[in-house]
Amino acid sequence: MTVPFINFPLGSSVRIEDVTHTFMSREQAGYVFRSEVDGRTVTHGSGEIASLYFADKFVIPRQVHPSLPAGVRENLRRSLVEFPDHRQAEAERRLDYVMAIDGLEDRRRGGDRTLFRRNEQRYASVARAVASMRRRKATTGAALLDPAARRELKAEATPSAFTLRDWMRRWERSGREPSALVRLDDRKGRKPNELAPALVDLLTDAVRTFYLKEERPTVRMLHEYVAGLVQRHNRETGDRLTPLTETALHRFVTGRFGARELAEARLGKRKGTMRFAAKRRRGSPNRACEVIEIDHVLLDATVIRDRGGEPLETDEGAPRCKRGIAGRPWLTLAICARTRCVVGWSISLDPPSYVSVMLCLRSMLSAKPDVTVNGRVVANPVFGLPKVLRLDNGKEFHSLALKAAAAKLGFELLYCPRRSPWEKGRVERFFGEVQRNFATMPGRTFGSPERRGDYRPHDRARMTMGELRATFAIWVAAYYHQRNHRGLFHRTPMEVWLELSPLGVDMPPSARDAVSATALPLLKPIQDTGIEYLDLHWDSEALERLRDRHGRKRKWRCALDPLDLTELRVWDDTVEPNVEIRVPCTDLDLIPGLDLDMWKRVKNRSKERTPEAERVRRETLADARVELFETAARDDRSGKRLSKPKQKFAAGARQARDPEAPPRPEETRGAAPLAALSGAVAAGAVAPVGSVATRTQYYD
Repeated sequence: MTVPFINFPLGSSVRIEDVTHTFMSREQAGYVFRSEVDGRTVTHGSGEIASLYFADKFVIPRQVHPSLPAGVRENLRRSLVEFPDHRQAEAERRLDYVMAIDGLEDRRRGGDRTLFRRNEQRYASVARAVASMRRRKATTGAALLDPAARRELKAEATPSAFTLRDWMRRWERSGREPSALVRLDDRKGRKPNELAPALVDLLTDAVRTFYLKEERPTVRMLHEYVAGLVQRHNRETGDRLTPLTETALHRFVTGRFGARELAEARLGKRKGTMRFAAKRRRGSPNRACEVIEIDHVLLDATVIRDRGGEPLETDEGAPRCKRGIAGRPWLTLAICARTRCVVGWSISLDPPSYVSVMLCLRSMLSAKPDVTVNGRVVANPVFGLPKVLRLDNGKEFHSLALKAAAAKLGFELLYCPRRSPWEKGRVERFFGEVQRNFATMPGRTFGSPERRGDYRPHDRARMTMGELRATFAIWVAAYYHQRNHRGLFHRTPMEVWLELSPLGVDMPPSARDAVSATALPLLKPIQDTGIEYLDLHWDSEALERLRDRHGRKRKWRCALDPLDLTELRVWDDTVEPNVEIRVPCTDLDLIPGLDLDMWKRVKNRSKERTPEAERVRRETLADARVELFETAARDDRSGKRLSKPKQKFAAGARQARDPEAPPRPEETRGAAPLAALSGAVAAGAVAPVGSVATRTQYYD
């Protein structure tokens, strides 16, 4: 199997099995390293490096430049979520500017020499472009912003070229840490005087009613008009507002209103749009994983609940159409824009959320297992970290946690304009192929009642969620990746991937970063019972030592995997480098079979049974957990239609009743329905024993 090279800078200091080496060169035989212990030179192939990396025996330590100011080095000890909200917002604003330059420089290093050169004019042009984009967000992203944030975003000033250059130096010398962009002026002297709110409102109304016209009045005319309004306002209200000078008024207009808004109002809608519309066609990426598109789709398929062989406790004459139906699953998928290979995916019954995006990111950074079809082993060596992640404006893509993960892992988030699906056409085209080819299975919904006709998906559904995941993995590796693609000049995606593999793909410094960077960030103190979150506790001897040394008031940076509540990651930032501490949960009797979403439902049920102004007791939590499991299990056996959250509790109850049950279908079996999906891939395949074909007798 051909494994792609993992890219990292020449001369990097790396640790291979706890021994420090220096990367000297990359030759045809592999990577050449020099040991800093005995000076010997060793060579490792790409496959060996990938194996060491995923085994967490190959790490690239992050290095901080010694010339950084002391305040910046102090901020690097803290996570971005530890700072106040207004400082987080300013760091997020600066992050947009530096990541825009990062994206341009990555593309320039890839061969496009006309994009960006570091000089004053280029810095200024990037600053204007990003500032204009952020101001447009106040109108195009109105559904995602509250009115106060929208007004603040519109009034945002454009940084100068030298300011942007200083931000970029901080960003690079800190190892691309978001905390390096936090402002250092929290202890400076008094802030400059701001304009009175009444004067700001008056100036804004005057600009909109007098200046933003196609007659194009000058700033001097606007100044005279505003002076008359201020005088009349002072006479009527008794205020003592002072009108701005002509220069200050010009700065107010250009700072408060975007250049595109001014052009469209004074030059006309058509001319203003043409002035700022993109004139250059977007070039195609040159490397694998350089640009990755991600999106969600509701599959045209119906899946059943995996009962594990338990019969229904219903009469023979009861309606059968809703027995054991789980629903329509959601697919979250990331596709490489250059090779059209599926880099990562996640299938779940839950609607799109931050969890589904994080699962897809983890799949992108994980090694894919080989699949077997008709006795033939098909490899799927597709993984890598994107340089640009292209996505739409869904709420799950605008979270601060995702932006922090992108900054930590080192890729850029590129948001497409609203209602412009063609901006990520590769993933949209793939979804069309999934609905046409993969979803042609028993239980297909056809997308609309008109196309479905008299077909009844609930009566025909035969596949469980585990088998659907296993089937999709085989379909991607053995069918889609091996099929000629018109956009690749009738080559297969796997042929293009193997052709570009010698150029290498980027990966995080450590395989653990894929989990820690995508986990839920928290900021919690250490109490007598350890760290508490949602009435769950995590404690260990290491936490007790931190609490005794630093007290109970200090808050620590933590990360919780929403799918695994048994362990909490805590970082000790009092030492350099930071030490990661894995803390076990002390409430293990409350969380078996639960993820974070299920535990929140247990906690809400407990609150309903607790009087106001009283703390939820541990016994109430245990009773609520048992009640939810028993209710879901009873409804499951009776054949009732379960909601998607209740299906999770029903599955947990079945596992608790039969702890010796075999593993899930995706872990032990191939998918029998492949014979109905693609004759080219699964021709002659025999349904394995114990597949869904032998369990559906209870649903027919």
